[in-house]
Amino acid sequence: MRKAILFFSCWLFVLANPSFSITFRPTPPPISCLNFFKDVNQWTVTGMYFKMGELESETSESPTAYGIMADASVGVKDGEGSIVSAHYTAFNWPTGETNLTGNFYGAGLIFVSDLVLGEKKDIAGEIIEKETTVAGFYGVSLDRFEMDMGKMFGELLGTNEFKFSKTDLGLPVGIAADIPLGFYASIVPFGRYVWRWSWMKTPTLGFESVSKDTTTKESYGSIDYGADIDLRLFRNAPEWKISIGTVLSQAEGLKNGNLLIMISLKREIGKHYSSTLIGPKLH
Repeated sequence: MRKAILFFSCWLFVLANPSFSITFRPTPPPISCLNFFKDVNQWTVTGMYFKMGELESETSESPTAYGIMADASVGVKDGEGSIVSAHYTAFNWPTGETNLTGNFYGAGLIFVSDLVLGEKKDIAGEIIEKETTVAGFYGVSLDRFEMDMGKMFGELLGTNEFKFSKTDLGLPVGIAADIPLGFYASIVPFGRYVWRWSWMKTPTLGFESVSKDTTTKESYGSIDYGADIDLRLFRNAPEWKISIGTVLSQAEGLKNGNLLIMISLKREIGKHYSSTLIGPKLH
């Protein structure tokens, strides 16, 4: 039971923090916007729900998690911009009489520079051409993971004060591309290196007691890469996009008895597309 709890907690931490991955997987990239223009903004909202299935437990209920990630992209000038982001994930683990709970949250600031700006404007400011964009990015992130296991160890130790926490300060740097497949679909591959400073605080277990917290410090680097798929679903509203890069991961999870729903919605503000690029509008 406790091994399963540890596995679930680690899975959540990896899910909310892609820099722990060193293998390719379909996932939203660390930057939600690549094509930057002055006074053109974009906001992105991603929702996630996870339910673990086929698990031996003292209760018929399954562990669940839900989270939300949001960011705002601001165009400083043509080809350059910044992204402010925040995320929160909560999970609940039924153990029969009580529930174990945990939280993962954080924020970040990313600066993006278009090495190749694939969207072209005419003199009126309308986007008339859409080709491959390549962008480099760097920034800073602060994340924290907390898990309260006091309810599970309370009976054994006679105390409910048993909390685990981990704080990460990260410096990411990477490159991403937006490769259009026509106007209505794009593949967005990325690669990223993150250097992290980590502080992990855990209670020290004694014989039938919990002594003072122990803090462990470390620094390390990690690499991850993956790809996303962006779709523009509405011809008469091209400023709306939806990310479906996680569909393959969701399908794989269903094979293992798990349910993962993750949807990312994006909306551009201040960008105008020429009807010659997207075709006649539907009314």
